[in-house]
Amino acid sequence: MAELPLSDVRILDLTRLLPGGFCTLLLGDLGADVIKVEPLTGDGMRFVNQPFMGCQRGKRDIALDIKHERGHEIAMKLVERADIVHHNMTVGTAARLKIAYDDCKKVNPDIVYCNTYAYGLEGPLARFGGLDPLYQATAGLEYESGPVQHGNPPMYYRFGMCDTANAMLSVLGCLLGLYHQKRTGEGQELWTSLLDGGAMFVPRVLWERCCPADDKNRIQLALNCLLIRAHGKNILVDTGLGDKLDAKFRDMFAVDRTPTLADSLRRLGLAAEDIHLVVNTHLHFDHAGGNTITRDHGDLAPAFPKATYVVQRGEYEDAVLANERTRASYRTENFLPLAQRHRWEFLDGDTELLPGLSLVVTHGHTPHHQAVKIESEGQVAFYLGDLIPTVSHLPLPYIMGYDLFPIQTLETKRWVLDRAFEERWLLLFEHDPVVQAGYVRRDQDGKYFLREVTAWQ
Repeated sequence: MAELPLSDVRILDLTRLLPGGFCTLLLGDLGADVIKVEPLTGDGMRFVNQPFMGCQRGKRDIALDIKHERGHEIAMKLVERADIVHHNMTVGTAARLKIAYDDCKKVNPDIVYCNTYAYGLEGPLARFGGLDPLYQATAGLEYESGPVQHGNPPMYYRFGMCDTANAMLSVLGCLLGLYHQKRTGEGQELWTSLLDGGAMFVPRVLWERCCPADDKNRIQLALNCLLIRAHGKNILVDTGLGDKLDAKFRDMFAVDRTPTLADSLRRLGLAAEDIHLVVNTHLHFDHAGGNTITRDHGDLAPAFPKATYVVQRGEYEDAVLANERTRASYRTENFLPLAQRHRWEFLDGDTELLPGLSLVVTHGHTPHHQAVKIESEGQVAFYLGDLIPTVSHLPLPYIMGYDLFPIQTLETKRWVLDRAFEERWLLLFEHDPVVQAGYVRRDQDGKYFLREVTAWQ
């Protein structure tokens, strides 16, 4: 039998109840040797028997009174021999028991130490414990499940969704900490919260205020491609969905291509043959779908027959070598026919395409996503692509679930918004169905908001 990936890992499980026990169960299923420590009175989940016994699968067990000198001594001996320590005590409890991260680090410097709190490490509820119904209510899940907005009372999901979702977060945190430990020899302290477990479900009540949804939970998005006229050239930024989508796809996404990109260009007196450059911010189907067209005899051809197409080299390589996570977003019919006709110009990093027209790599949504910076007469406009697709995504932590590297997105957004505020850039939004452009302002708390601009159209 093949060796399991965590077969050389030992975990000291000081947790109680479902979130902690389920986390270490999953790590044990990956091969880890899990030693569960219970108080002499037993884990509080024993009274519900089946969930407790299910979470005990494959674990070794010991009962200790850590408050007692001898019990504490044994616990610290177990810490010495562990790779991971996991507990879900309230803030300050581990320190009082002298088994906090700093205590464990003294006997095992490379320990990965995971603490699960109820409501997080800071804030007015930090020192409180809680139960799954409270986390569900705080996260808005009970409001949504009623649904209260239709006159019903709040409803509690019975199976402990915040507990189990938090367990997944803790598993991920432990694995990342262990990966760091194996690479560098350094330990880490990390924490998760049960309220974050509820937030994982992104309740509609939290986001429908800014993005109203239909009965299939779809929100309205636009495909605002950008035409730039500079130095005698017509430059098109992104090409939308195109017309190659089948009926099933159009129905699933409720696609309305009125007007089409060709119609919009025609209104400006341009035909496809008049476009000199096509810039793709990246190659997802809603940004590059109009790169190619299907001709009468069925083969694919460039939609803009005289244009050179421009994208970051790394983005093209990621599209060609898409994996299971990214493959649905990259449709080969949108970019491979262009390579066959040698129509691509690949960039390696930030590039001044023409005087006053620069392409800026904005990591996060994809590793090689690029935005477009336009400078003219002392003014700057910045086309955001999927870095900040709508005005609703302006707050720093509001990041799309599609983003491959959300932490990079966060830092890139911070960099862009800081400069847009300080240098008064006009921000152009690709997906907002209402607001296409605006200037960022900062309130007294340092948070950004937008002053819409309409006169530029």
